[in-house]
Amino acid sequence: MDHSLSMIKLALTIIIICILPNIGLLIRQLVLSSTNTSCYKPRWKPLTNNSNCYCQGNALKVIYNKCRPCPNGSFTFNHWITCRRWLDCNILRDHLLVKQQIGSGAIRDVYLAKWNSYSVALSILANHHYRPDFMHGISMIISLQSSPFVIKFLGMCNHHVITEYHPYGSADNIQTILQQLNISHNANIRYQLALDYVNIIHFLHNSPRGTLVMCDSNNLIKTLSQYVISQDLRMILNDVDALPYVDRLNNQLIKCGRRQLFGDFVAPEQLWPYPSLPFNDSQMLGYDEKTDIWKLPKVTEYILTSNDCPVCLTILHELRPLHKLCRLINPKLRPTSSQILKEYYRIKKFYTV
Repeated sequence: MDHSLSMIKLALTIIIICILPNIGLLIRQLVLSSTNTSCYKPRWKPLTNNSNCYCQGNALKVIYNKCRPCPNGSFTFNHWITCRRWLDCNILRDHLLVKQQIGSGAIRDVYLAKWNSYSVALSILANHHYRPDFMHGISMIISLQSSPFVIKFLGMCNHHVITEYHPYGSADNIQTILQQLNISHNANIRYQLALDYVNIIHFLHNSPRGTLVMCDSNNLIKTLSQYVISQDLRMILNDVDALPYVDRLNNQLIKCGRRQLFGDFVAPEQLWPYPSLPFNDSQMLGYDEKTDIWKLPKVTEYILTSNDCPVCLTILHELRPLHKLCRLINPKLRPTSSQILKEYYRIKKFYTV
Protein backbone atom coordinates (compact mmCIF):
# COMPACT_ATOMS: atom_id res chain seq x y z
CA MET A 1 0.00 0.00 0.00
CA ASP A 2 2.75 2.42 0.98
CA HIS A 3 4.61 1.44 -2.17
CA SER A 4 1.54 2.25 -4.32
CA LEU A 5 1.13 5.66 -2.68
CA SER A 6 4.78 6.41 -3.30
CA MET A 7 4.40 5.55 -6.98
CA ILE A 8 1.33 7.80 -7.27
CA LYS A 9 3.19 10.70 -5.61
CA LEU A 10 6.14 10.17 -7.96
CA ALA A 11 3.84 10.22 -10.99
CA LEU A 12 2.15 13.43 -9.81
CA THR A 13 5.54 15.02 -9.24
CA ILE A 14 6.62 14.15 -12.79
CA ILE A 15 3.40 15.67 -14.17
CA ILE A 16 3.89 18.89 -12.21
CA ILE A 17 7.57 19.22 -13.11
CA CYS A 18 7.50 18.13 -16.76
CA ILE A 19 4.06 18.73 -18.17
CA LEU A 20 2.55 21.78 -16.46
CA PRO A 21 5.45 24.14 -17.33
CA ASN A 22 5.10 23.10 -20.97
CA ILE A 23 1.37 23.82 -20.82
CA GLY A 24 2.18 27.24 -19.41
CA LEU A 25 4.70 27.85 -22.17
CA LEU A 26 2.19 26.71 -24.78
CA ILE A 27 -0.45 29.08 -23.41
CA ARG A 28 2.08 31.92 -23.38
CA GLN A 29 3.03 31.20 -26.98
CA LEU A 30 -0.61 31.13 -28.05
CA VAL A 31 -1.23 34.48 -26.37
CA LEU A 32 1.85 35.97 -28.04
CA SER A 33 0.86 34.62 -31.43
CA SER A 34 -2.55 36.27 -31.13
CA THR A 35 -1.13 39.73 -30.44
CA ASN A 36 2.11 39.75 -32.42
CA THR A 37 2.73 40.23 -36.12
CA SER A 38 4.99 38.22 -38.40
CA CYS A 39 8.46 39.42 -39.30
CA TYR A 40 9.39 39.70 -42.97
CA LYS A 41 12.37 38.87 -45.16
CA PRO A 42 13.55 41.93 -47.12
CA ARG A 43 13.42 41.54 -50.89
CA TRP A 44 16.74 43.30 -51.39
CA LYS A 45 19.47 40.63 -51.67
CA PRO A 46 22.22 42.33 -49.59
CA LEU A 47 19.86 42.03 -46.62
CA THR A 48 18.79 38.46 -47.34
CA ASN A 49 22.13 36.63 -47.29
CA ASN A 50 20.95 34.72 -44.24
CA SER A 51 17.70 33.35 -42.89
CA ASN A 52 17.00 36.34 -40.67
CA CYS A 53 13.72 38.13 -41.03
CA TYR A 54 13.09 41.67 -39.85
CA CYS A 55 10.54 43.32 -37.63
CA GLN A 56 9.22 46.51 -39.16
CA GLY A 57 9.01 49.59 -36.96
CA ASN A 58 9.43 49.61 -33.21
CA ALA A 59 9.02 45.88 -32.60
CA LEU A 60 11.11 43.07 -31.16
CA LYS A 61 11.48 39.62 -32.74
CA VAL A 62 10.29 36.88 -30.39
CA ILE A 63 9.48 33.17 -30.77
CA TYR A 64 8.42 31.67 -34.10
CA ASN A 65 9.57 34.73 -36.07
CA LYS A 66 6.89 36.91 -34.52
CA CYS A 67 7.29 40.61 -33.80
CA ARG A 68 6.14 42.09 -30.50
CA PRO A 69 5.72 45.89 -30.25
CA CYS A 70 7.90 47.58 -27.65
CA PRO A 71 5.99 49.07 -24.69
CA ASN A 72 5.23 52.79 -24.77
CA GLY A 73 8.28 54.81 -23.82
CA SER A 74 10.82 52.36 -25.23
CA PHE A 75 12.45 51.38 -28.52
CA THR A 76 14.54 48.67 -30.12
CA PHE A 77 16.70 48.01 -33.18
CA ASN A 78 16.79 44.94 -35.41
CA HIS A 79 18.74 42.05 -33.84
CA TRP A 80 18.31 43.45 -30.32
CA ILE A 81 16.93 40.97 -27.80
CA THR A 82 15.15 43.57 -25.66
CA CYS A 83 13.54 47.00 -25.71
CA ARG A 84 15.09 49.90 -23.83
CA ARG A 85 13.68 53.12 -22.42
CA TRP A 86 13.79 56.28 -24.49
CA LEU A 87 17.06 58.15 -24.18
CA ASP A 88 17.01 61.06 -21.74
CA CYS A 89 19.25 64.02 -20.91
CA ASN A 90 21.60 62.02 -18.68
CA ILE A 91 22.37 59.55 -21.46
CA LEU A 92 22.48 62.03 -24.33
CA ARG A 93 24.84 64.43 -22.55
CA ASP A 94 27.43 61.72 -21.98
CA HIS A 95 27.00 59.32 -24.89
CA LEU A 96 25.95 61.34 -27.95
CA LEU A 97 28.58 62.40 -30.48
CA VAL A 98 27.49 64.89 -33.16
CA LYS A 99 29.15 64.16 -36.51
CA GLN A 100 27.86 66.51 -39.22
CA GLN A 101 24.86 68.55 -40.33
CA ILE A 102 22.65 66.75 -42.86
CA GLY A 103 19.64 69.06 -43.10
CA SER A 104 18.19 72.41 -42.11
CA GLY A 105 14.89 74.26 -42.17
CA ALA A 106 12.97 77.09 -40.58
CA ILE A 107 12.02 74.97 -37.55
CA ARG A 108 14.94 72.59 -37.03
CA ASP A 109 18.49 71.72 -37.97
CA VAL A 110 19.27 68.03 -38.43
CA TYR A 111 22.59 66.33 -37.68
CA LEU A 112 24.05 62.87 -38.07
CA ALA A 113 25.15 61.69 -34.63
CA LYS A 114 26.48 58.56 -32.92
CA TRP A 115 25.02 56.93 -29.84
CA ASN A 116 26.78 53.76 -28.62
CA SER A 117 28.10 53.12 -32.16
CA TYR A 118 24.60 53.52 -33.65
CA SER A 119 23.99 56.24 -36.23
CA VAL A 120 21.04 58.41 -35.21
CA ALA A 121 19.41 61.61 -36.43
CA LEU A 122 19.59 64.59 -34.07
CA SER A 123 17.07 67.40 -34.58
CA ILE A 124 17.68 70.71 -32.81
CA LEU A 125 15.28 73.65 -32.61
CA ALA A 126 16.64 76.26 -35.04
CA ASN A 127 14.52 79.25 -34.04
CA HIS A 128 12.77 79.72 -30.69
CA HIS A 129 10.00 81.57 -32.51
CA TYR A 130 8.97 78.15 -33.86
CA ARG A 131 9.17 76.34 -30.53
CA PRO A 132 5.40 75.56 -30.46
CA ASP A 133 5.67 74.01 -33.94
CA PHE A 134 8.77 72.06 -32.90
CA MET A 135 7.11 70.69 -29.77
CA HIS A 136 3.94 69.87 -31.72
CA GLY A 137 6.05 67.84 -34.15
CA ILE A 138 7.53 65.86 -31.26
CA SER A 139 4.11 65.13 -29.77
CA MET A 140 2.91 63.95 -33.19
CA ILE A 141 5.85 61.57 -33.63
CA ILE A 142 5.32 60.11 -30.16
CA SER A 143 1.58 59.68 -30.62
CA LEU A 144 2.04 57.87 -33.96
CA GLN A 145 4.67 55.37 -32.79
CA SER A 146 2.18 52.53 -33.07
CA SER A 147 2.73 52.53 -36.84
CA PRO A 148 5.79 50.81 -38.35
CA PHE A 149 5.60 53.40 -41.15
CA VAL A 150 6.41 56.38 -38.87
CA ILE A 151 9.97 57.43 -38.03
CA LYS A 152 11.18 55.74 -34.85
CA PHE A 153 11.47 58.04 -31.82
CA LEU A 154 14.51 57.25 -29.65
CA GLY A 155 14.50 60.02 -27.06
CA MET A 156 14.92 63.72 -26.34
CA CYS A 157 16.50 66.30 -24.08
CA ASN A 158 14.96 69.78 -24.03
CA HIS A 159 15.05 70.94 -27.67
CA HIS A 160 17.18 68.04 -28.89
CA VAL A 161 15.31 65.08 -30.40
CA ILE A 162 16.78 61.72 -31.43
CA THR A 163 15.18 59.60 -34.14
CA GLU A 164 16.30 56.65 -36.22
CA TYR A 165 18.74 57.52 -39.02
CA HIS A 166 18.19 56.30 -42.58
CA PRO A 167 21.28 56.84 -44.76
CA TYR A 168 19.41 56.65 -48.09
CA GLY A 169 17.66 59.85 -47.12
CA SER A 170 14.57 61.45 -48.57
CA ALA A 171 12.16 59.57 -50.83
CA ASP A 172 12.29 62.33 -53.46
CA ASN A 173 15.58 60.64 -54.47
CA ILE A 174 13.92 57.24 -54.93
CA GLN A 175 14.77 56.90 -58.63
CA THR A 176 18.44 57.70 -58.02
CA ILE A 177 18.59 55.31 -55.06
CA LEU A 178 17.20 52.39 -57.07
CA GLN A 179 19.51 53.10 -60.01
CA GLN A 180 22.62 53.29 -57.82
CA LEU A 181 21.70 49.95 -56.23
CA ASN A 182 21.14 48.41 -59.70
CA ILE A 183 17.59 47.42 -58.83
CA SER A 184 15.67 49.95 -60.89
CA HIS A 185 14.17 47.03 -62.86
CA ASN A 186 12.81 45.27 -59.75
CA ALA A 187 8.99 45.40 -59.79
CA ASN A 188 8.73 43.78 -56.34
CA ILE A 189 10.69 46.55 -54.65
CA ARG A 190 8.98 49.35 -56.58
CA TYR A 191 5.53 47.99 -55.83
CA GLN A 192 6.36 47.49 -52.14
CA LEU A 193 7.41 51.15 -51.91
CA ALA A 194 4.17 52.23 -53.59
CA LEU A 195 2.22 49.97 -51.23
CA ASP A 196 4.07 51.46 -48.25
CA TYR A 197 2.93 54.92 -49.35
CA VAL A 198 -0.69 53.75 -49.55
CA ASN A 199 -0.33 52.12 -46.12
CA ILE A 200 0.94 55.40 -44.66
CA ILE A 201 -1.97 57.40 -46.09
CA HIS A 202 -4.38 54.76 -44.77
CA PHE A 203 -2.77 54.95 -41.32
CA LEU A 204 -3.01 58.75 -41.24
CA HIS A 205 -6.67 58.65 -42.19
CA ASN A 206 -7.30 56.13 -39.39
CA SER A 207 -4.69 57.21 -36.84
CA PRO A 208 -4.93 57.20 -33.02
CA ARG A 209 -5.30 60.99 -33.29
CA GLY A 210 -8.19 60.78 -35.73
CA THR A 211 -8.30 61.57 -39.44
CA LEU A 212 -5.05 63.35 -40.34
CA VAL A 213 -4.32 65.02 -43.69
CA MET A 214 -0.87 65.31 -45.27
CA CYS A 215 -0.60 69.05 -45.91
CA ASP A 216 3.09 69.40 -46.90
CA SER A 217 2.18 68.05 -50.32
CA ASN A 218 1.67 70.87 -52.80
CA ASN A 219 3.78 69.16 -55.47
CA LEU A 220 5.28 65.74 -56.10
CA ILE A 221 8.81 66.46 -54.87
CA LYS A 222 7.57 68.24 -51.74
CA THR A 223 5.33 65.28 -50.99
CA LEU A 224 8.08 62.69 -51.37
CA SER A 225 10.47 64.80 -49.27
CA GLN A 226 8.26 64.10 -46.24
CA TYR A 227 9.37 60.46 -46.33
CA VAL A 228 12.66 58.58 -46.02
CA ILE A 229 13.82 55.27 -47.48
CA SER A 230 15.06 52.67 -45.00
CA GLN A 231 18.03 50.38 -45.62
CA ASP A 232 15.65 47.51 -46.35
CA LEU A 233 13.99 49.76 -48.95
CA ARG A 234 10.75 50.59 -47.18
CA MET A 235 9.09 54.00 -47.11
CA ILE A 236 8.77 55.74 -43.74
CA LEU A 237 6.96 58.95 -42.83
CA ASN A 238 9.58 61.32 -41.45
CA ASP A 239 7.96 64.77 -41.29
CA VAL A 240 4.76 65.02 -39.26
CA ASP A 241 4.70 68.77 -38.66
CA ALA A 242 1.75 69.51 -40.96
CA LEU A 243 -0.93 66.90 -40.28
CA PRO A 244 -4.14 68.79 -39.44
CA TYR A 245 -7.07 66.90 -37.97
CA VAL A 246 -10.48 66.54 -39.64
CA ASP A 247 -13.03 66.77 -36.83
CA ARG A 248 -16.17 65.27 -38.31
CA LEU A 249 -18.03 65.19 -35.01
CA ASN A 250 -17.92 68.99 -34.92
CA ASN A 251 -18.07 69.36 -38.70
CA GLN A 252 -14.63 70.99 -38.82
CA LEU A 253 -12.66 70.61 -42.05
CA ILE A 254 -9.07 71.69 -42.67
CA LYS A 255 -7.09 74.06 -44.88
CA CYS A 256 -3.43 73.57 -45.77
CA GLY A 257 -2.02 76.99 -44.96
CA ARG A 258 -3.33 80.43 -45.80
CA ARG A 259 -1.72 80.93 -49.18
CA GLN A 260 -3.25 80.36 -52.58
CA LEU A 261 -2.38 76.99 -54.12
CA PHE A 262 -1.84 76.31 -57.82
CA GLY A 263 -1.36 73.42 -60.22
CA ASP A 264 -3.01 70.08 -60.94
CA PHE A 265 -1.13 68.15 -58.26
CA VAL A 266 -3.23 69.66 -55.47
CA ALA A 267 -6.88 68.66 -55.36
CA PRO A 268 -9.50 70.84 -57.12
CA GLU A 269 -11.12 71.73 -53.80
CA GLN A 270 -7.80 73.25 -52.68
CA LEU A 271 -7.79 75.76 -55.55
CA TRP A 272 -9.24 79.26 -55.36
CA PRO A 273 -12.76 78.88 -56.85
CA TYR A 274 -13.23 82.50 -57.98
CA PRO A 275 -10.64 83.24 -60.70
CA SER A 276 -12.09 86.70 -61.42
CA LEU A 277 -11.56 87.80 -57.81
CA PRO A 278 -8.34 88.27 -55.82
CA PHE A 279 -7.50 85.45 -53.43
CA ASN A 280 -9.01 85.77 -49.95
CA ASP A 281 -8.30 82.98 -47.50
CA SER A 282 -11.39 83.78 -45.40
CA GLN A 283 -13.56 82.84 -48.40
CA MET A 284 -11.80 79.53 -49.02
CA LEU A 285 -13.86 76.51 -48.04
CA GLY A 286 -12.36 73.74 -45.97
CA TYR A 287 -11.70 70.22 -47.22
CA ASP A 288 -10.87 66.79 -45.86
CA GLU A 289 -8.62 63.75 -46.35
CA LYS A 290 -9.88 63.20 -49.90
CA THR A 291 -7.18 65.68 -50.99
CA ASP A 292 -4.66 62.93 -50.19
CA ILE A 293 -6.65 60.52 -52.36
CA TRP A 294 -6.48 62.92 -55.33
CA LYS A 295 -2.67 63.11 -55.04
CA LEU A 296 -2.06 59.41 -54.41
CA PRO A 297 -1.97 58.22 -58.06
CA LYS A 298 0.69 60.78 -59.00
CA VAL A 299 2.93 59.57 -56.18
CA THR A 300 2.61 55.83 -56.75
CA GLU A 301 2.82 56.21 -60.54
CA TYR A 302 6.10 58.08 -60.09
CA ILE A 303 7.45 55.27 -57.90
CA LEU A 304 6.37 52.60 -60.40
CA THR A 305 7.50 54.36 -63.57
CA SER A 306 10.76 53.02 -65.02
CA ASN A 307 11.92 52.12 -68.53
CA ASP A 308 13.85 49.25 -66.91
CA CYS A 309 10.74 47.65 -65.43
CA PRO A 310 8.32 46.12 -67.99
CA VAL A 311 6.22 44.51 -65.24
CA CYS A 312 5.70 47.96 -63.72
CA LEU A 313 3.94 49.06 -66.92
CA THR A 314 1.54 46.14 -66.57
CA ILE A 315 0.89 47.03 -62.93
CA LEU A 316 0.23 50.67 -63.84
CA HIS A 317 -2.26 49.54 -66.46
CA GLU A 318 -4.01 47.39 -63.84
CA LEU A 319 -4.15 50.36 -61.44
CA ARG A 320 -5.57 52.77 -64.03
CA PRO A 321 -9.30 52.26 -63.26
CA LEU A 322 -8.70 52.79 -59.54
CA HIS A 323 -6.55 55.85 -60.16
CA LYS A 324 -9.26 57.37 -62.36
CA LEU A 325 -11.65 57.15 -59.42
CA CYS A 326 -9.06 58.86 -57.21
CA ARG A 327 -8.97 61.80 -59.65
CA LEU A 328 -12.71 62.47 -59.71
CA ILE A 329 -13.52 66.16 -59.30
CA ASN A 330 -16.13 65.51 -56.63
CA PRO A 331 -14.17 64.42 -53.52
CA LYS A 332 -17.14 62.50 -52.13
CA LEU A 333 -16.99 60.15 -55.12
CA ARG A 334 -13.33 59.27 -54.63
CA PRO A 335 -12.53 55.95 -52.92
CA THR A 336 -11.39 55.82 -49.32
CA SER A 337 -7.84 54.90 -48.36
CA SER A 338 -9.20 51.56 -47.08
CA GLN A 339 -10.68 50.75 -50.47
CA ILE A 340 -7.47 51.74 -52.24
CA LEU A 341 -5.32 49.68 -49.88
CA LYS A 342 -7.50 46.62 -50.44
CA GLU A 343 -7.15 46.93 -54.22
CA TYR A 344 -3.38 47.44 -54.02
CA TYR A 345 -3.04 44.25 -51.98
CA ARG A 346 -5.23 42.38 -54.47
CA ILE A 347 -3.00 43.44 -57.36
CA LYS A 348 0.11 42.54 -55.39
CA LYS A 349 -0.94 38.87 -55.37
CA PHE A 350 -0.88 38.72 -59.17
CA TYR A 351 2.14 40.79 -60.14
CA THR A 352 4.78 40.39 -57.42
CA VAL A 353 6.58 37.37 -56.04
